[in-house]
Amino acid sequence: WDPPVVTVTFAPIPEVYPADLAKEMTRSLDTAITQINAAAPGLSLRRVSKSQPAHILLYLQAIRAGGAIRGTGYPEMDGIPIGAAQIQVFWDGDQSLTDAAIVFAADIPIDQAGPIMLEELTQAMGLMTDIRNSYYETRSVFSEDSNTVTKLGVQDRAALRFHYPAR
Repeated sequence: WDPPVVTVTFAPIPEVYPADLAKEMTRSLDTAITQINAAAPGLSLRRVSKSQPAHILLYLQAIRAGGAIRGTGYPEMDGIPIGAAQIQVFWDGDQSLTDAAIVFAADIPIDQAGPIMLEELTQAMGLMTDIRNSYYETRSVFSEDSNTVTKLGVQDRAALRFHYPAR
């Protein structure tokens, strides 16, 4: 991301999205922003109100894992089956990130909402690769096979610092 401040907000949340999960996702967003900002001195993520435009738009959709994403307006996402969440980043001709969209399913277990939010928002920083290795299941938000890591791991923070050094 090139802008000095990268903004993030929720798209309007459907009334049928589970209220307790929506509340936890909202809390988890604030926690994830705090962790990412602490790890990346050259990046400033800021949550804005739903009425403001944002670089990163979060969709809480009333679909279950395996269901098709719909209604985002992004042809790259709509129609694609979702797991717990799905991310799409966009960039310009200079390969600079310009926008991102993250969709979250409605059947995410409450105790996994924080780890999933942290992983997806961290991936929205351009760090898109998951890691499939049991060593990382308790150490990295990028673990493909675990949604239990609640804090950025040592290597997660190092990757963010490398990509977003102090300006």
